[in-house]
Amino acid sequence: ETLQACKEKKLRDDAGVHAMDVAVAYWIGDGQIAGDAENGHLLYALSENFAEKFNIDDGGQSRTNSNILRLFNEAKNEVALPNACSDSRMTYARLRRITNQIISQMAIPLVQGLILNLRANDRERVKIYAHAYLPLVAGCSPSLFDSLKEKLLTMSYNVVDVESIIDLVRKSYPCLGLQCDDIGVHEAEVTDEAPECDDPDVFAPLAGYKPSSDVREYSRLDLDIRQIDILLQMKAYNAADEVYSYGKH
Repeated sequence: ETLQACKEKKLRDDAGVHAMDVAVAYWIGDGQIAGDAENGHLLYALSENFAEKFNIDDGGQSRTNSNILRLFNEAKNEVALPNACSDSRMTYARLRRITNQIISQMAIPLVQGLILNLRANDRERVKIYAHAYLPLVAGCSPSLFDSLKEKLLTMSYNVVDVESIIDLVRKSYPCLGLQCDDIGVHEAEVTDEAPECDDPDVFAPLAGYKPSSDVREYSRLDLDIRQIDILLQMKAYNAADEVYSYGKH
């Protein structure tokens, strides 16, 4: 709603700032202590809990929460000035970019929860996290989505296949705007019980063509086209137009 109001130049007074504050309140909750994984009940506390297990607890607060709060402050600064959306069309474009980055960061505890419970063989929790994570993969690759859906939801996976399933999950990171470092290193990887995560080669060949520079941002145009195709099938024409006009990946 805030994005749409900004685009239509209807964001007035402190409405944008209030909307950011509300979003952060939903993420953190009431009575949450910074960096505390024990007392909260929302996704802030969950991210703190997983940060300890994936070794991304930086300076008293998880890297995930630090990044999310930084991005929310950036978004709040964009809409804090009077008539910010009315005076510059670029405000909306920047706000969209920040929003997409926030969504990427918010996917981190979903991925961590899925990996953690796969290795713990907690099948009920695996299904819970799979239901939250898999819709994000639908816009990445049909084959990857189908394969993960079959292994995590349709069929009952074999314990010996857990690491191969996690490897498939890792293949979705670039599409989700994530890297191995964002997810962190799970305890099993520290003790060599499980293989470590490796990011794709920056200069990976494109259908046999070997680039000499980093062109990943440009090659991911096909992901935007995939997203547009999904939105058109859903008859979400306005959302498809947004991705066409401003991009996502």
